Amino acid sequence: MAEKDIGERIKSILKARNMTQKELSDRTGISTSLLSKYLSSNLFMRSDVLCNIAKALDVSVNTLIEDNPSQTNTYTECVDILSREGAPLSEEDKMKLIKIIMEHE
Repeated sequence: MAEKDIGERIKSILKARNMTQKELSDRTGISTSLLSKYLSSNLFMRSDVLCNIAKALDVSVNTLIEDNPSQTNTYTECVDILSREGAPLSEEDKMKLIKIIMEHE
């Protein structure tokens, strides 16, 4: 999953809905300049940002990230691990993330 692909998918959804980046910015609370950086792939999009954008567009996160179904499952697993609000990662979770990263290099 490339950040550029996600940004392009979001832009495509915006275009299909005749929606501007400013409107998405208003719906998400993300500044227009920061949103522009996310969409142009100049900035890594954290999972909470991705979820916020998906919600504002009324699509699933999978819609934004899905290139290949097996990648979707992997990404979902990463999001699940990383979205545990402030909870430290267990050794098991750290190892899962390392394995996922190593498999997708």
